[in-house]
Amino acid sequence: LRKMRSSAALAVAEACGKVILAGEHAVVYGVPAIALPVWGKQAKAALYEGEVSNSSDLKITLPDLHEEFSLSEVKSGHRHAWILETLEVAAQYLKVPTEHSYGLGGKELSVTSTIPVAAGLGSGAAVATVLARVYANYFNLSPSPSEISNIVYEVEKLHHGTPSGVDNTVIAHGQPVYFVRDVCTKVLKVGAPFSLVIADTGVRSETKIAVGDVRKCYEKDPATYQGYFNEVRDIVDSIRDMIEKGQGNEIGPLMIDNQRLLEKIGVSSPELELFVEGALEAGASGAKLCGAGRGGNMAALVKDEETGERVRSIVLTVMFEWIRLLRFNFLVFTIGLNV
Repeated sequence: LRKMRSSAALAVAEACGKVILAGEHAVVYGVPAIALPVWGKQAKAALYEGEVSNSSDLKITLPDLHEEFSLSEVKSGHRHAWILETLEVAAQYLKVPTEHSYGLGGKELSVTSTIPVAAGLGSGAAVATVLARVYANYFNLSPSPSEISNIVYEVEKLHHGTPSGVDNTVIAHGQPVYFVRDVCTKVLKVGAPFSLVIADTGVRSETKIAVGDVRKCYEKDPATYQGYFNEVRDIVDSIRDMIEKGQGNEIGPLMIDNQRLLEKIGVSSPELELFVEGALEAGASGAKLCGAGRGGNMAALVKDEETGERVRSIVLTVMFEWIRLLRFNFLVFTIGLNV
């Protein structure tokens, strides 16, 4: 489906992935979270003039999935209903006419992404973000990052039940953020660069299920779970303070503390714990799951490229012995100074 086009795109958009450095799950209950943009993984959208310009339908291509269909084919319950839902929310929010495929009749929309699905890197929020942005760009509108975030949050609610709002926030702003649900979003000032290795277990996990299970446990034993969340709050605030002071390379022990609490909360997994222990054995100063957990990704703090390569090598070895058929993806990136 990747084909040469004779005309330039009418509108384009891109968005980063994300990693939650600390505070996942607890953030749903009013605890702060710190989330970082991951530009090494991106979603992109482009809008073109369609082959039949007088059509009232929108042609959609998803090259990564080798799929091509019309918007009129997408109904509630369709596996790509997120496209229809995002356009509907965006049209209402931006006050754009909704007839003729939300004003996109006769056009062709292409959406691609290198962000793994259901892996804790914000794939759903990223593709919704690029779709909202490309839609706004086509109509020469310039919504702020906060407005795009609001659109994506409404879409996230349809898929995740009670999302924290952190995914749409960090991805829409494209900067490190300190986030408290329904209270504040602040761009996190990074005092000095620090590096993380992101390792994908290859195990997929639905955010909605993990969040729902934690909710059930919280309702069954609120005192114990509130205690866990209070501990997470202290960890997040300490990490924020250290990052702003340029001590990001020293947050490793706090990441480990957060991981132990996530294990108690019930969102870790054997694969994630092997990744964490392998990373620590290889010289990472801290490691934890990131995102919904029960699979997905681990983040490990490394002091240099050599340590990052050791982490990659050790984790691959550990997991090859555990489940030989899994495919692993690694991403090493540095959180730099705000510009």
